[in-house]
Amino acid sequence: MDANISEVFEDNTVKRLDFVITEARWQTMLDDMENLYGTFGGSSEGGPGGQGGGVVSVDIDEDPIFVPGEVFYEGKEWYRVGLRFKGNSSLKVVGKQVF
Repeated sequence: MDANISEVFEDNTVKRLDFVITEARWQTMLDDMENLYGTFGGSSEGGPGGQGGGVVSVDIDEDPIFVPGEVFYEGKEWYRVGLRFKGNSSLKVVGKQVF
């Protein structure tokens, strides 16, 4: 089945996708990020956040772990989808937040 790119990336509409994981799996993702990149908001020596809220560039060859979750879109649900932190900004500035 070919992907319908225009459905998700329509030019004049903002689409909503909901990604759901358990609190325990969220914590697992955060712990993995700290193991790879250091303590969030720590010193410039230890990882992302840096002193004074700056962002420190970190070069790591390992990718963050995937955790199972669900994705909801337009009344459809996909189960046991692999979710992980991805992208330059999320790898550098993610913190322990409750959504």
